[in-house]
Amino acid sequence: MVAKYRQRLTLSGSLVAVALVLLAGNRLMGRNALAAPPATFDVTDCDVIVTPGESLQAAVTAAANGQTLCVRGGVYIEMLTVRADQSGLTLIAYPGETPIIDGDKRLPGGGAGDRFDSLVSILGSDITLDGFVIRHSSSRAMDVNGDNAVVRNTTVQDNWGGGIVVAGKGDDFVSGVLIENNQVNDNLRKARHIPVIYRGMRVAEGPTGWEFNPDEMWDAPFWSGADTDLPEAWLSGISMTFNDDGRTSRIYAGSARSGRVGYIGPDYSATGQQFIYSGADILFHDPATNLWTLYFNGDALNSQGPLNARAMIDAFQIDSAAAPPECPACAPLFMSFAATATVTISGTATAIGPSDLVRFQPAATDAYGRISAGDFTLFRRAADMGLPAAANIDALDRTPDGRFLASFTGRVELGGATFDNEDLAAYNELDGSWSLYFDGDQIPFNPFQSALTAAWLDRQGNIYISGDPVGGSGLVFVEAEDSVARGNVIYHNYGEGLVAGRYTTRITLEDNVTYDNEHANLYLNATAYPLVQRNLIFCTDDREFWRKGSVPDYRPGPGLQLRDEDFEGQAEMPPASIGQVIINNLVIGCSTNFGVATQRAAGQGGLRDALVANNIFANARGDNAAQVTNVEFGANATYDNSRFVNNLIVQSPPGTIARVVGTRAGAFATLTLANNLYSAAPSDGWPAGESDPIIADPAFANGAPPLPAAGAVPDAGDYRIDYASPAFDAGLELAEVSADYFGQSRSASGPSAIGVHELPHIGVIVVALETGPARFTQSFDFTASFAPNAFALTGGQNRASGALEAGVYSVAAADVAGWTTSAACSDGSPASAIDLGPTETVICTFSSARLTQLTVSNALDPAGDPQLVDFSLSPGEPFQLGHDSRTFTVAPGEMALAAVAPEGWAQTAAVCDNGDAPGALTLAAGDWVMCSFSHRKLGRVVVEKQTLPDGAAQAFTFSAGYDGDGFALEDGQRDTSPYLVPGTYAVAETVPDGWVQTSATCNDGSTPAAIDLAAGETVTCVFVNARLALDASLNATPSAVTAPGGDVSFAVQITNRGGAAVELTALTDSVYGNVAGAPSGALKSTTCSLPQTLQSDASYACAYTATVSGTGGTTQTNTLTGDATGVGGAPISETAEATVAIETAPPGRIIVVKQTDPANSPGSFPFTASYAPGGFSLGHGQSHDSGPLPSGTTYSVFKTPPAGWTLASAVCAGDDDGNDPAAIFLDPNETVTCTFTNRRTTTGPAATFYVAASTAGTVRGLAYVAGDILAYNGLTDAWSLYFDGSDVGWTRAIGDFERLPDGSLLLTSSGRVTLGAGAGKFTLEGQDIARFVPTGLGETTAGAFSLYFDGSDVTLSTSSERIDALAVKDDGTLLISTTGRATVKNGATAVIGQDEDLLAFRPSRTGATTAGTWALLPGGFDGSALAGMAAEDVTGAWYDGSTGDLYLTITNAFTVGGIAGNQKIVLKVTPAGAVSEYWNAGAGGFPGGLDALFIAP
Repeated sequence: MVAKYRQRLTLSGSLVAVALVLLAGNRLMGRNALAAPPATFDVTDCDVIVTPGESLQAAVTAAANGQTLCVRGGVYIEMLTVRADQSGLTLIAYPGETPIIDGDKRLPGGGAGDRFDSLVSILGSDITLDGFVIRHSSSRAMDVNGDNAVVRNTTVQDNWGGGIVVAGKGDDFVSGVLIENNQVNDNLRKARHIPVIYRGMRVAEGPTGWEFNPDEMWDAPFWSGADTDLPEAWLSGISMTFNDDGRTSRIYAGSARSGRVGYIGPDYSATGQQFIYSGADILFHDPATNLWTLYFNGDALNSQGPLNARAMIDAFQIDSAAAPPECPACAPLFMSFAATATVTISGTATAIGPSDLVRFQPAATDAYGRISAGDFTLFRRAADMGLPAAANIDALDRTPDGRFLASFTGRVELGGATFDNEDLAAYNELDGSWSLYFDGDQIPFNPFQSALTAAWLDRQGNIYISGDPVGGSGLVFVEAEDSVARGNVIYHNYGEGLVAGRYTTRITLEDNVTYDNEHANLYLNATAYPLVQRNLIFCTDDREFWRKGSVPDYRPGPGLQLRDEDFEGQAEMPPASIGQVIINNLVIGCSTNFGVATQRAAGQGGLRDALVANNIFANARGDNAAQVTNVEFGANATYDNSRFVNNLIVQSPPGTIARVVGTRAGAFATLTLANNLYSAAPSDGWPAGESDPIIADPAFANGAPPLPAAGAVPDAGDYRIDYASPAFDAGLELAEVSADYFGQSRSASGPSAIGVHELPHIGVIVVALETGPARFTQSFDFTASFAPNAFALTGGQNRASGALEAGVYSVAAADVAGWTTSAACSDGSPASAIDLGPTETVICTFSSARLTQLTVSNALDPAGDPQLVDFSLSPGEPFQLGHDSRTFTVAPGEMALAAVAPEGWAQTAAVCDNGDAPGALTLAAGDWVMCSFSHRKLGRVVVEKQTLPDGAAQAFTFSAGYDGDGFALEDGQRDTSPYLVPGTYAVAETVPDGWVQTSATCNDGSTPAAIDLAAGETVTCVFVNARLALDASLNATPSAVTAPGGDVSFAVQITNRGGAAVELTALTDSVYGNVAGAPSGALKSTTCSLPQTLQSDASYACAYTATVSGTGGTTQTNTLTGDATGVGGAPISETAEATVAIETAPPGRIIVVKQTDPANSPGSFPFTASYAPGGFSLGHGQSHDSGPLPSGTTYSVFKTPPAGWTLASAVCAGDDDGNDPAAIFLDPNETVTCTFTNRRTTTGPAATFYVAASTAGTVRGLAYVAGDILAYNGLTDAWSLYFDGSDVGWTRAIGDFERLPDGSLLLTSSGRVTLGAGAGKFTLEGQDIARFVPTGLGETTAGAFSLYFDGSDVTLSTSSERIDALAVKDDGTLLISTTGRATVKNGATAVIGQDEDLLAFRPSRTGATTAGTWALLPGGFDGSALAGMAAEDVTGAWYDGSTGDLYLTITNAFTVGGIAGNQKIVLKVTPAGAVSEYWNAGAGGFPGGLDALFIAP
């Protein structure tokens, strides 16, 4: 899969800074300078200061020779030219500021006289430009045509054409130019998106009436193949189709490949399979899926035989309007070929010239849209169109008015007019004339002003073009001599990077970084005696700069490429290359790191008298190893008297390390191939007889270097070798190569190394280690100034440094405890300052002796205790140790060691690791003995008493395992034990009545029943006890109910008055039982939920609702009991009471209200009610009041809807027992209002829709044919036949119709139809309107026809001007839409309507001689004003004169004004442009699309 990972380096980013630092190192400073950079610049050196807002060009024009112009930071949108008669000028950025010369993507300009200029032109001599940014040129950024010019410290980026062009002017060469320390990136933007299609908007009539937007071309062209896997630089032909929503559906493209193939990978193929294509094929691309289809396969499609192998279709046109009905996808193709091709036509092999046109008629397409069958016919010979024999058509299309369009590969003279290869000529098939349609070099900002190869026009006349972007480079020298490019960073240009081209002599390219350019990163082409040295050239994994050409897989561009191009067509062939010197370059990661080739005849061009030496060509790469070659020699090139020596060629990724392409006898006869190092053997065919080649791993000093990655600059230091490398001393000494890439001299260093890095030959330092006594061994760590890493030696070992330059070095041994070390060097130098002379070997010996040591350790338990223990050592002084150790250096012999335990501590151990008792020790020389002592500390237990609530006067008794008598404590008291030895102890409490133990914890985590007392530990155990008590309350709301009873809410509150949390477990009412369970019986609801945990002084509140029943004048008393458990399950309970009085109840009433939907519908609806024996009837908005009714009784109200109505809702309000009219429980003083709403059962709008379809069908059992009109009643949801066309001789589908106020009908036809009889017989065309006056309608339609509107009288005549939509305004104005573009006229003034518009025709006369005036706006309807409507076709219309609203039907699927639908939908469009869906015929069962419409509200 192709992936375009854009990992770009920014101008101010750290990566470019790294590259510049690499270039600005010591190896570059002051080397081979043509012009020394200025010293620190001072503003006092400024003769003129230019500020933003002033004209830089004006300042330069006015400047005197030799002046310095300082330019302040800011943007200068203007061109700049230094005239040829000016000299010695310096244009320099004001200190600390950056001036920007910006073309705004529009300068030098798109006009014919400007488009080949550059934004900045230096024509004068000895001109310096320093510290600028040059960007956004619409052509090239900078031309340097004056001798001895200097361009430095300048950024040239983001320009449409090339970056910097150093070139002679006229017949004069330019010389002495220095291009130094610049950044050149992202130029040749015109090639960034290739293959590409740009759109020109039609803004005016005539050959120059198109406008190309530079901003769109720059960053967002209409279509780009760059991300579609299409390996083409330009398209040989294009065509397009669009979806109904106006978005591009297909891009048809032709290839420029003749005799070559291209590949589309499986991830970009509609079939999921890779396919091959050539110039004989046509492909199409679906932008929605980013997939390609091989639409026309020239090798297989013609049933008479394929196209010949090298045929190339360089122009084609798809006539979508001419597809046959039986195969709508089979649009014919008109083609032209790049050269004479053989096409089999009617069984005969026929020669087709480059400007002949053939027609291919597809017969079928497959599921992927590929043409699967078809045949060629000859459409027109070039001579039939008046074309000269040399003409070659390379672009083809049709104008919106049907003329053929063609572009030619070269200039063509026709009928006295001249057509260039960037023009489009229009051919009128009726009179055979040619005219200029698109004047390519006169249209501003035409992106292909010099080579248009494909064009297509949409129906609005906008033009879409593709073409050859032509080449270009980041920095190029042509027709130049004795000039230098030094220290530049050149990257991400969409052509070559750095180029020495034709007619150049003695060009020096040195110390540059060039990478990730679209083509060769450094390119030598027909140049004499160039010096190419110390350049860093590489290709990263940034896939934007990989390409695949004529192979299936992607690869980066070449690294350093030599080629002599064939400048065919020039008056004089530039001389072939000679005298190249290419040394000390580092080329990494490109598809071919070094290549030599020629496009000229065999033996002309290549390496001649050349030297290619001491370069590194590393790790060529690409997706397919077969396409990767590190070093490639083309056998057709010359290698006369040339040398390829001392080069290091390493290849780790899959690929060929070195090979020869082609064969030519004697090609390498005088090539010296010697002393090159290859990491693997070159392929078969590599020139034989190389002297002293090396096939080996180069063993770089830092290991195998990584491949260059996007976003990073490779470190040249990774390609240094060390003394173990086979490249060391393995090369030939060359006078031309005096230093290496890093500036290290190659002289006085012995034989030359292979590659870019030279190692010097000087001396050696040897480090030796001796240790004692002999029975002990020890490793010592050493550091040395000559060794990059530390190293280790043990006694008797030594280490040599390897070759070192003369100088002062140091070596040191790290201290090791228990050892003493000294050092001496053989030359008398101290080890810290070894004075190494040339060829000297110095041995530095380190001597280490082991000391005799006694280590005393003391372990305290607990370890963190600060206690010190007294020790004595004899012989020696007393000392103290805590939890610590101490080491003594002692004399060998006998000694005694002792410790005294402090008060409260016990000594638990005293041992020595040599087996001696501490009091009787013997140590030999070098012994290390450890004596270990241990001491343990005693602990205590503290018992503390706490009560809840705090301060309770209660004594609690305790027993303890360490106290036989026990003890008693009150709240806040403590008991402390005596000192105890570590161990397990128990403490227990006796709990008095009315109390509960809530906790008993110890601060060490132990339980009081098993206290784990550690050494030195004090454990505190706290016993907490709580007292138990509850309060309860019960309140009834209301406190009285009306007989026979009612619901009462009982509020409960339980409060914990004890000192510890309790769990409330039961709430029991004396009447209703458990009030915390599920409601049942008289218990209606409850919020009480158990269990509940109550903390001390916390309350729990809840309520339950129950029915209190009884006779008036009585009471009910409820007793609530709350039960709880305390800590440990201790029970506790409390009760509370509430009393409710029962009183006598008053009456209530019921009101019934009637509503209809739609509102105000007529009619009376009957009701039945349990309280109204005769029932009652109500209309919309009416109500019925029952009057007073006894309360405490259930009543009902019912309503049965009549036919056509349904009961939408019946809801009562005011009944607190529910809202169902069938069960109204009437409470005292309650008024219940019940509202009944009936809804009409039909779904359509309150209108009758009259419709027609273009095909026969059946709707709800009613059969109809094209030519009938059906009526749909939206109120009754019923269909009927309104107009039976077959009864009155109507034989065509109805285009649209209108019912006039007098009941007559206006009708249009989809095609010609004969109507009437006898003298009244007439022919109705698709552009006419008939009037029908009925005497009968429906199943027995009858009446008379007459011609109401003759379209030919008012300029409606073409096939695209058939009327397919018709509406009539109240003033008689006809609103007319046509099947395609309509051009009508009011006198000489043309009015244009598209198929989405409604043209307004105001008749002054109707009938057989129709007259009137046309308008689109005002009065008509401009469909393009609605979002999405421009791509649609109106098929039916009705105009509502009361509101000005339009009702429309649209062909097929659409999205208009945000509303998506199909041809069954009627859209409503208000005068303000609001769009809504009015009616869906599908909801009424209609099976087809609506092609005609009239609405009767």
